[in-house]
Amino acid sequence: MTIDRRRECTAFQTHVYSPAIDLRTDVVFVYGWDDTFAERVAMWRSRGYRVHFMTGAAWGRYDDYLDGRFDGHTHCDEVQVARNGERLDHGNSIFYLVPTPSYIAYLKTIVERAVDVDVDAIHLEEPEFWARAGYGAAFQALWHEHYGTPWQAPHTSPTAWYAAAALKYHAYTACVEAVFQHAKVYAASKGRSIGCYVASHSLINYSQWGIVSPASNLARLTSCDGYVCQVWTGTARTPNHYLGVRAERTFAMAYLEYAQMVAMVLATGRKVWFLADPIEDDPSHDWDDYRRNYHMTLVASLLHPEVNSYEVMPWPERVFNEVYPRQAPPERQSRISPSYARELLTIANTLADMPQAGLSASDGLHGIGVCISDTMSFERGWGEPEQQVLRRPEDLAPPDQIYRLRAGADPEMDSFFGLTLPLLYRGVPIRLAHLENVGLPGYLDAYDVLILSYDATKPPSPSAHVALATWVREGGVLVYWGKSESLPFDQVEAWWRRGKRRYDKPFAHLCDLLGVQPGSVLQRVERGAIVWWDAAADQLAHSLPLASTYVEVVRQAYAASRARCGNWRESHVMMLRRGPYLIGAVLDVPTSQPPVVLSGAFVDLFDGDLPVREAVTLTPGQYYLLYDLGHSSADSRAILATGRIEREVWSSQGGEVLICTPPHIHGQLILRLPSSPASVRLRTGDAGAPTAPVIEPRWEWDDLHRLARVWFDGSPTGVEILVVHKGAPGTP
Repeated sequence: MTIDRRRECTAFQTHVYSPAIDLRTDVVFVYGWDDTFAERVAMWRSRGYRVHFMTGAAWGRYDDYLDGRFDGHTHCDEVQVARNGERLDHGNSIFYLVPTPSYIAYLKTIVERAVDVDVDAIHLEEPEFWARAGYGAAFQALWHEHYGTPWQAPHTSPTAWYAAAALKYHAYTACVEAVFQHAKVYAASKGRSIGCYVASHSLINYSQWGIVSPASNLARLTSCDGYVCQVWTGTARTPNHYLGVRAERTFAMAYLEYAQMVAMVLATGRKVWFLADPIEDDPSHDWDDYRRNYHMTLVASLLHPEVNSYEVMPWPERVFNEVYPRQAPPERQSRISPSYARELLTIANTLADMPQAGLSASDGLHGIGVCISDTMSFERGWGEPEQQVLRRPEDLAPPDQIYRLRAGADPEMDSFFGLTLPLLYRGVPIRLAHLENVGLPGYLDAYDVLILSYDATKPPSPSAHVALATWVREGGVLVYWGKSESLPFDQVEAWWRRGKRRYDKPFAHLCDLLGVQPGSVLQRVERGAIVWWDAAADQLAHSLPLASTYVEVVRQAYAASRARCGNWRESHVMMLRRGPYLIGAVLDVPTSQPPVVLSGAFVDLFDGDLPVREAVTLTPGQYYLLYDLGHSSADSRAILATGRIEREVWSSQGGEVLICTPPHIHGQLILRLPSSPASVRLRTGDAGAPTAPVIEPRWEWDDLHRLARVWFDGSPTGVEILVVHKGAPGTP
């Protein structure tokens, strides 16, 4: 068996080749255009990688565009501008730009150059428009062109704010579409095809940080082939409220962020890579903090089996070459430990073949979804005093004041977390459902109960309500949780306020379609049902009694539904089996349930030494990635390795396993064999050459578990493990 990198299951993002970061993923995302780009691409390709090009959509080192070298005109007036006149930047005067026609033309020339050096795909990263922007000359001109009316300062009314956000959303959608269409046409003119992807934070994180981005709108573009889901510790540790306590909840937040990306592409046929980062952008933390939070985000991602492609890390040079905490005294700084480095490389190899078949969950409870929409970001920041608007989190301190967007109603998205966290912290594996996608064929088939609130988001179109009404009539149960009184954004000039029938609240339109009157009693609608609970969704994040009532309402809705996936069950453990892998999160919540103990034999992938553990007790606040030895076949094979298994060949006589690993790693290979081998040898140097020296490595046999462990010094060109079975010709 030789790996096929065309599957593009694993990737990482970086600049220039170095053996120290040669992780042997399928793909490398080579970042940024400059005069060295062609050389950098050639270096990575010569090492066997598929090469994608990544560059910023809204920001980048685009001085040649701003200063006029691109087209003879300066473009400094196209920077995103806040109400107080601040020109918004990504740091170091790298400005966020308005996607004007000239800027789009500039991006087209960049992707042409990438196509010319024969990259396999293009990624536009982070098409972002700040919620507090919208005051510069370029945006005012965009407003007039789009709406045909004079520009309105966004802060002057909810309607102006909402219209500005909608324009930002559509402007970057149009930008991405134009650049991707051009890339595909240009590649076709060269006799080639090219993939086009967007690297983006989750809608949840963008909404928390006060950023508008196209999100699910991009999945409807024929030129967009998918996404890189940029979830990592830096996004997932953003504080939120649960039971009135504001705190970091990295696992829960990451779980919801990944769930949003799954909901965004479900039934669209688009590819998604899930990112997780062994560190984060903020260099002030220590390695224990980075590792603990990495485990949370990785487990959260693996609990979504719809995805099996991963960006194993961005910027590996930050992980393997730098010291942390960056600002600490030298005696407190350190590089990555050998154990954590081995752990990361083992996980990277594991992610290259993470099963989507052979799945089983710990509870069987499925089919409960919370509705979201891209419009979630449209209300963020409304009513904020300009002086209280914060910038990107890496620029901020102290930590307990980070991310506070002092908006009008619901500044910290309590209405969203109030609908999700009370269920998630009871072990209910909720999904999210994108209102933009509910009309796609088969999209709602996986849902038995949907939860909806328009307190802080709005329906993107009447067609979303048509799809929901059809789903209810066919057997779905809809729980609507929201205020009955009118809210500021209920009255914006959007689709439910236009036409022959003007609705005071958007939910009234859905009630009309279903022929029901709002009420807290569950009302049957043909084969399905609907219930409206007249209470503010944001209060669910602050009140235990109200949160408990909410969970009971959802439980009753599930009982009344066509639920096909098991009985209601609450637990402090979330666990999923993916083939031989057990992925688990033990929620740090009060529980009367006895500890869960896993009986058997398991290799712990969250330990760089890969020990075998028996009778694993699942402890609150802990996260697990285990290889279940009881699930392995009797065939000879490599099951785990500190590095990428490039080739594996077995016969009745023995086998050969080729492993590539960065040179600073002292790695380990675990083989599952029918019996102790007659011999184990290691070919070093250029492992593919028959003349390469052969040595006897350190190895040991575990007879109880039928495991051979072989240790080796890493090499990017590979080390070859040669195993001879007992009874093979020439053996005793």
